Amino acid sequence: MDRRKGHLDVLHVDAADAPAAVAERLEVAGGLHEEHEAIEQPGGEEDDQHAGDLEREVAAAAWDLAVAGATPEDAIRVGFSAYTRGNHEVAAAAWSRANGSGHAEAAPLAAVNLGGLRWRLGDTDGALAAFGQASASRHAHAAPWASVRLGLLRKHLGDAEGAAAAFEQAGASGHPDAAPLASLNLRLLRNQGNGQARADGRAADLVGLVAQGEVEATRRASELAVASGQAATRQR
Repeated sequence: MDRRKGHLDVLHVDAADAPAAVAERLEVAGGLHEEHEAIEQPGGEEDDQHAGDLEREVAAAAWDLAVAGATPEDAIRVGFSAYTRGNHEVAAAAWSRANGSGHAEAAPLAAVNLGGLRWRLGDTDGALAAFGQASASRHAHAAPWASVRLGLLRKHLGDAEGAAAAFEQAGASGHPDAAPLASLNLRLLRNQGNGQARADGRAADLVGLVAQGEVEATRRASELAVASGQAATRQR
């Protein structure tokens, strides 16, 4: 699997693929170690609550340890493991660690992941900053994909000029996947002012959903775009 793609799922790596020490910590964090059979003791709901609180504290400490001890490459893996478990705070911390490392390979890839997570959580300023870092990195894979995502985010925020610049940069990269997608987004962006504005706008949204891997949403958007195009044809 190509671990250098620029999507949020850029590194589909489970804990088992991480170095043994990190994997063990992640397994502890995920509650996967069951070396001893539980012994039922009296105490009722209060003891159950205390046990649950303790388990969460141990899990949090294990995640913190995994992030703190990770190399830049391992930090990306830790971040993805946390993200797949819904632990966005740890994912952000791990990807921020890798992004801030200055590592030529890991930092740009982590920045793309971090930007996608920030955007998903509604932190558009953080997403713009992370995508901007990766876009400027000249990394063969991370930079073009970051430029596409940067263009989509800027378009979403109403910055057509900034979006066009980002799409142009990605289009000029020659990346086999990101460049055509960026060029299509750029063409759709520039066509917003003509009579096909609504249909083109929906098509642009579809392209954006494809870039983000939103399969079901892409299907619905595609149906809307087709219906819109048919209606426009009947009106002529």
